[in-house]
Amino acid sequence: PRGNALTFEASAGRRPIMAVLDSAGRALARVPLPLGMVWAHFTSDGRGLILRESRTTTAIRVVPVAGGPVRDITPGEADDSPLGWTRDGSAVVVARPVDSGDAIVVAPISGPSREIALPRVAGARHFVTSDGQVALYNVAIPKSDRVRLMSLDLSTRRETVLSEYEARGIGMYVSASGGEFYFLERHGSQVEIRATKGAGSPRVIRSFPANMLGKTTFAVHGNRVAWWEAWRDSSLLMVAEGTATAPRVIAAVAAGNKKGPVEIAWSYAGRSIVSGVQGAASGTPGATTSADAAMLVIDVPPPGQRATPRRIETGAQYWFDARWLPDDSGIAVVAGYGVAGQSHILLVPTRQGDAPVILTRDDPQEKWSYVVSPDGKLVAYPGYRFHGSAVWRADLNGILGTAGATKR
Repeated sequence: PRGNALTFEASAGRRPIMAVLDSAGRALARVPLPLGMVWAHFTSDGRGLILRESRTTTAIRVVPVAGGPVRDITPGEADDSPLGWTRDGSAVVVARPVDSGDAIVVAPISGPSREIALPRVAGARHFVTSDGQVALYNVAIPKSDRVRLMSLDLSTRRETVLSEYEARGIGMYVSASGGEFYFLERHGSQVEIRATKGAGSPRVIRSFPANMLGKTTFAVHGNRVAWWEAWRDSSLLMVAEGTATAPRVIAAVAAGNKKGPVEIAWSYAGRSIVSGVQGAASGTPGATTSADAAMLVIDVPPPGQRATPRRIETGAQYWFDARWLPDDSGIAVVAGYGVAGQSHILLVPTRQGDAPVILTRDDPQEKWSYVVSPDGKLVAYPGYRFHGSAVWRADLNGILGTAGATKR
């Protein structure tokens, strides 16, 4: 109404702010919102906002890889999300958004949890190293298009600047093997894959042309990088070691309507790579989908040779987020089933003849992330709890002053 528009802004932690802008882009009002707000629109007279709050929480659940009951290790009163495990595998490291900012919760398999407050960084997404010792996050540099990669030692609370680079087109992720944190760092026309354990200067593993971003995915194991490249009607699985060695082709598969293989992940020992073949759209970005939801396991061949990918049927409509067990005996994924696309944590054994096993068959709630314990015996994931919803109205009559949200 009257040419006004709505935008969401991030404030401290994950608590959102609804900004009301005029036609020139000037902010007329900023409305602090409770956690869980999911959409909003103007009232018919343009003097207020109608918002909906989704009352959803998650409990961190653990399930044995060998089979057994699912149990909760957090109370399910917040939006908990697993980041990793402590080094000894006795506790899950959990991200928990709170009104005052993000927090890290160390949730033992048995016993009370402890909470660690994180620095208040607008719009930051926190990562935790695989040993649960260090949190990493980006901080925007004011009046520039660059960011700083920061680390926070969760024991000493010491913050360190690890690196500085261009913000656009950059992603970060934690390796399942090697105990390192890998990230992409852009400098002009080049993007570097770098590694850090949360202290000291990150090391450069390999550089690529920046125009490869969005065209492929990278998987890192030590100093080796694997990625897919399109070539004619095929996709080539490439592997290169270090910063200067020439890449080599280790496998080739038919691209299939130019959609080719997608997600890739190294085994812990670095002897094999798992990938999938992308099919029709599943509604889940990056997922290997129902048109061909099989896995391809490629054993890395000696120099000068090519491997024949081994195909494993998953029985799912789609899967994503492949993680090898530490002994490389199986690969865990989030897999979707049925007309409603119900998701589960699926374990796919690598030994020929063994059938995939749904670890969370007794839990009907959706699953979208998980972490495997260091010994490979447990999987932790967020189990959703739905508590209904609430409708809110934000009064904009004092639009040049401070507006607030009230529940209807």
